[in-house]
Amino acid sequence: MAKSQGFKNIALATDPYQTSNLYSYIKKQNFEIKLLPMLLDTVLIMGKTEPKINPELARINDSLFNSLKQREGFFKRIRGTKGKNINYSDEDKQRINSTNSKK
Repeated sequence: MAKSQGFKNIALATDPYQTSNLYSYIKKQNFEIKLLPMLLDTVLIMGKTEPKINPELARINDSLFNSLKQREGFFKRIRGTKGKNINYSDEDKQRINSTNSKK
């Protein structure tokens, strides 16, 4: 999705626990994503603030909203957590297959 939007570089900032979980997955899939582990306590001490986001732009009609728990079963959600429900582009599928065949 980022490639289709014209992004050249992608970085994911998340807490150290999620970073360690994502690292092996990103490396295994040979994604061109950089990980930036961050500690919220450190960010707060530095006095950095979050960007102002207008939540109205993301609002949808409540009658149309179904939570993930309502739409997907437990095991499908777990598979999603492990990256198993991703619709890869043809380019990514070729890269993943070539990476896995080298092992």
